[in-house]
Amino acid sequence: GGGCHAAALIMRLLTKGEVMKDPNPPIYGTRHKQREVRSHLFKTPVEEELKKSIVVIDRAGGWMLNWQRAYGTLDIPHLRSPEGLHPDPYDHAALSVWAKHVKAEGEFIEMKHLKSCNTNYHGPFTLPSAGMFARFCERLVNKSYGLGSLLYQGEVEGLSSLPDSGGFQLEISRKGAAETVRMTASNVVLARGPTARLNLPPWAVDPLLKSQSQSSRMSIAHAWQMIDANETTGLRPEQQAQSCPFVDAVKPTDRVLVVGGGLTSGHLVTLLAEKRGVRDITLVMRGPRKIKQFDLILPWFGDDRWAKRHAFETASIPERLETLMGDRDGGSLTPELD
Repeated sequence: GGGCHAAALIMRLLTKGEVMKDPNPPIYGTRHKQREVRSHLFKTPVEEELKKSIVVIDRAGGWMLNWQRAYGTLDIPHLRSPEGLHPDPYDHAALSVWAKHVKAEGEFIEMKHLKSCNTNYHGPFTLPSAGMFARFCERLVNKSYGLGSLLYQGEVEGLSSLPDSGGFQLEISRKGAAETVRMTASNVVLARGPTARLNLPPWAVDPLLKSQSQSSRMSIAHAWQMIDANETTGLRPEQQAQSCPFVDAVKPTDRVLVVGGGLTSGHLVTLLAEKRGVRDITLVMRGPRKIKQFDLILPWFGDDRWAKRHAFETASIPERLETLMGDRDGGSLTPELD
């Protein structure tokens, strides 16, 4: 996978110096001076020999491409996470320093709801716009770290252990190619993200298959199918595409049912109502509506976040899974969307 998490991991692996010694930035202040961050964004010293041994296999064929297609399809104006959360391990202030350098500070949006709450979270209270975040990540990938050459377009269809070597063999299919490509690796990281597989309830499988085979205008579609149909090809503004054929096919007189209680559902309802003029929309969810500023509970973002992280990293795998399920607690909507 070539998404945000894969980019963050590779940047951390390739970065020389104290980043790997202490991956946790200070809770207050910054790790580096602003001029050092600006210099880093121009070009970061990395382990070039290590870079030669890394391949990133991505089905979409571009860094953070599914992420960007989702933002274009759903017309999402800004990120859910604050400015300090981004792929660059050099300094958590890198995005804000870069925004100031390119005079894009006006593209931050203030979190008004959380700022008025009595919590242990003390900021930052600003969210980057989707466009600014994409330009920043394009800078990291193509300039600061030079990761463009690592990407290989394809979809991993199989993974098997190699005898006696401790490595793995991957079987990779490529669009338009008849033969399967095989690669070997000593280490494999799965960073495919939630869009890698459709999560379909049993009742939706047959209607979805029938709709696909009978008409180009889908009467039923999964959100990830809509995102896949977006024609965005990269992170630069000229590579962006808004909407997708599924959304464009919706008429103002249509009746629309959206199933799901997460952020994607909320953005889709807002898009159809405000941009497509649909007035008859029903949102169905299994449980009560959950309103949260972030996906995770606030202690992961507040003053005790490193204690939470240490406990998580020293826990067993079953305990980590329990923490992930409990602290995320399913899909939720932001106060802005609610």
